Amino acid sequence: MEKISLVIPAYNEEERISNVLKVVEGHPMLSEIIAVNDGSTDNTAREIRKFKKIRLIQLVKNSGKAYAVKKGVENAKHGIIMLLDADLINLRKRNITELATPVLKGKADMTLGLRLYPLATMIHKLSKVDWLTGDRCMRREIIESLKIRKNTRYALEVLLNDFIISHNLKIKVVNFKNVTCVYKVEKLGLYSGLKEELKTTKEILKALPPERIMLQIFQLSRQQK
Repeated sequence: MEKISLVIPAYNEEERISNVLKVVEGHPMLSEIIAVNDGSTDNTAREIRKFKKIRLIQLVKNSGKAYAVKKGVENAKHGIIMLLDADLINLRKRNITELATPVLKGKADMTLGLRLYPLATMIHKLSKVDWLTGDRCMRREIIESLKIRKNTRYALEVLLNDFIISHNLKIKVVNFKNVTCVYKVEKLGLYSGLKEELKTTKEILKALPPERIMLQIFQLSRQQK
């Protein structure tokens, strides 16, 4: 069986990342776990260091999620890459197994996690796919084929989706029924959280206009196996 490298990008997640690392550390399907501290200003690095089997990569300056993932992949050893966000709530070992298995068995080129969203949009319900999910598993040549730069920031998932569609890859959506995440408003407070959400939305729309977003969602939904 091929080996999996897990990459977890993290920025100011000292209060949340341990909950994820406790689950992934020691998982039998994960041969390597890399946490990338993306220039955090809090104690994220200190929390990661508590887990002796998890490799820490430090970025001095905050460069955005996409670049943090890129650096993690560059330092990964194995042929299959799994990505997880650092702020997941109620993650279980079975979620890791379910995300990895279709790729390991050759039944999918990429898996995409579909979390439990308390305010799930109609698009999620109809398409049964989260086009912006950060929880994925894939062969490393897929992510290595992307042109990721520091200004890519939050557009990583957009690039991955474009690759899936343009290469007609097989995808499988894995239902993370028990998993949710912390919204920016909860992390930063109402004003700062909304400001950050707006900034993220602007960056995504800059990479992909609304009509292409809808087309991506439609095509991803069709390519599910």
